[in-house]
Amino acid sequence: MKLLYGHAEEVAAWVGWRIPLTAKRLERNRTLNPFGLCQAIGVLDRNNVLIAGVVYHNWDPDCQSIELSFAADTPKWLHPSLIRDLMGYVYDTLGCNRAMAVVEMTNAPSRTFVERFGFRREGVATDGFGPGKNAVIYRLLKREWQQTRWARASLRTSIAA
Repeated sequence: MKLLYGHAEEVAAWVGWRIPLTAKRLERNRTLNPFGLCQAIGVLDRNNVLIAGVVYHNWDPDCQSIELSFAADTPKWLHPSLIRDLMGYVYDTLGCNRAMAVVEMTNAPSRTFVERFGFRREGVATDGFGPGKNAVIYRLLKREWQQTRWARASLRTSIAA
C-alpha cells in the first residue's frame, strides 16, 4: 500500500461520498466540495485502487489547528507507517498542535476508529449533525500524538505521485 498525493479533489470527493452528511451535500450539488478549502491524501492498495482517504479541512494556522475526516472501504490499510505519514502531515508539515475529528454519536465504528488513532473525546455538540443527531468532538494534541504507537512507527511508506 502507498499514499496518494496531488489528487486532493478526487480523494475529498471519494471520502465525501462515504460520509452520510457530506454525501447528502454532494447529491444536492455534484460540483460542491463538501469540505471547502482542503487538502486530502489517499491510500492505494497494491492494484492502485483507492481504499481509504483523509481530508484535512478547517485549517487555522494562527490557532495551529485542523479538522480531519476519514473514510475507508476496508480496515486493511491501517499500517503503522501509513498512519504515521498521514498524521505527520498535520503535525510536521502544517505545524499544527491540534487535530480534531467530529463523529456522529451513533456511529460506533467511526468513534472506535478515531479513538484507536489516539483521539480523545472532548465533548458533545447536541444536534450537531441536525435534529436528534449529536456530534462527538474528538481532539488529538501534538504531545498526545507523540505518545501513540502510531507515531513511533519506524517503517516508511512509498509515495505515489
